[in-house]
Amino acid sequence: MVKTYSLKADGNKKLSENFKVSEFRCNDGSDKILIDEDLVVILQKIRSNFKKPININSGYRTPSYNAKIGGATNSYHTLGSAADIAVSDVLPQVVAQYCESIGVKGIGCGANYVHVDTRKSKYLWKYVGTTTSTYPVSSFIESKTAIIKTIQRFLNSNYASELSVDGIVGVKTRAAVKNAIAKSKNPVLKFASQGKDVYLLQSALYCLGYNPEGFDGSFGNGLKLAVSKFQKDKSLAVDSVVGKNTWTKLKEVL
Repeated sequence: MVKTYSLKADGNKKLSENFKVSEFRCNDGSDKILIDEDLVVILQKIRSNFKKPININSGYRTPSYNAKIGGATNSYHTLGSAADIAVSDVLPQVVAQYCESIGVKGIGCGANYVHVDTRKSKYLWKYVGTTTSTYPVSSFIESKTAIIKTIQRFLNSNYASELSVDGIVGVKTRAAVKNAIAKSKNPVLKFASQGKDVYLLQSALYCLGYNPEGFDGSFGNGLKLAVSKFQKDKSLAVDSVVGKNTWTKLKEVL
């Protein structure tokens, strides 16, 4: 059920354990706010699962504001039934995957946020590159099994690892990544770095349970977030730069 609220009168009203009315306000400052109760339930499940703060970048949109920013015609935002969110220290693809696991039908995955809505038919999408064009896909998250198989092929081709390409992160696969890091010169890697050592870094993080958002040899936003989370978890300086200390810790924990 969609309810109507006033930012001025109801802004501080709690809708659930972790959300209040004002968080869903339109970014044009309008007083009227539409909020779908089912959307609040979804967001609270996400908040409770990750135990991390959620920032609602865009909740309700008035039709005029939605048109002004180029939103889709009849956007679920104008109905109070959609929210674009960012979960602190959690990659968008990880959040999107969780949403799909709890039965959310409308999910979009952007570079630094996830769109969720309460539609009843399944529609998954993602932004393409840096443009705003979208397309429907059967799954916007490459299966981890497929990625691990690609990593195993990479290790076999570049480091003569002789791994079975089974998509399973076992002792041998982790050992192969550790051995490859030991053989590497471990150059300093940071945002926009590319090449073989970035593939190796992505391999290590995937095997350790982190999601660098793709296996493409390119140090993008997803890898930056994954490196930061690893550094934070291992009590390293959190600078998203992979230097000697981060490479050493990766070898230690593999």
